[in-house]
Parts: sequence; C-alpha cells; structure tokens
Amino acid sequence: MKDNTITNPFYIQIQKEINRIDKKADLYTWLFYLIRVAQIAMGVVITILSGLADTHVHYTTTVLVLGAIVTAVTAIDTLFHIDVKKNTYKLMLFELRTIRAEFVYKHMLNEKANDPEFISELFEKYRKASLYARDLIGMDTEKEVKENNNEQ
Repeated sequence: MKDNTITNPFYIQIQKEINRIDKKADLYTWLFYLIRVAQIAMGVVITILSGLADTHVHYTTTVLVLGAIVTAVTAIDTLFHIDVKKNTYKLMLFELRTIRAEFVYKHMLNEKANDPEFISELFEKYRKASLYARDLIGMDTEKEVKENNNEQ
C-alpha cells in the first residue's frame, strides 16, 4: 500500500528501492519468458526442417544454425541464472512491499511511524531481506562452481 503523502526519508528510500527492484524483476521475468519461447519455437522449427530434409529438400545449414542458436540461448540462460534472479527479485519485492505496508499502516494509525526504534526495526527487516536475496544468488553461484569442480 503506497502513500505518496509520507515524507519520512526511510519510507522514501524503501519506495525508491521497490521501484528499482520492480524494474529488475520485470526485466528478468521478461527475459525468462523470452528465452523459453525462443527455445520452444526454435526447437519446433528445427524438428519441422529436419523432417522436411528427409523429403528431398535440404535445410541442413539452417538446422545447424538454429541448433547453434538454441545452444547459445540455453547457455546464456544457464550461465546467468535468469530464473533464479527473477524469483529472487520477486521475493525481495514482496519483502520490501511488506515493510512498506507496515510503515504505512503505522503512519495511518498515527503510531510511532517516526519513532527511531520502529524505523530501526523496519531497517533490520530490510537488511535481512537484502542479505537473504544476496545469499540466494550467491549460494546458487557457489553451488554451480562446486558442481563444475566435482565434475572435472
């Protein structure tokens, strides 16, 4: 629940962070679905062209190029963990919106919304949510590095 009338610096910072994270979440969501649709579409085209190649029409070069593109797109998705980042940013956005809602609720009740102890408590929640998000991304990266080292 957003309230543009609140001028508390903490609230304004939380709102800026929500706007920033929202843009990132949207970007990674868009990339996630774009990559999945591209993989499916190219897989279908490869299958169709491969089938046509058996009936006297040769699309070997096209099939090879599309196969290479599918491999590259899959590698980019795997390397950058688009789905993990999408989910992490959405989780972070949920946490920030929860903190904002709590602040607005206290502000509406005219209760301790400007109380330094209350702000400190909300800041601690914000800090924990940020650290948790960083840990999620870091753990996933570390896990992959360990798996790659074990395979070698």
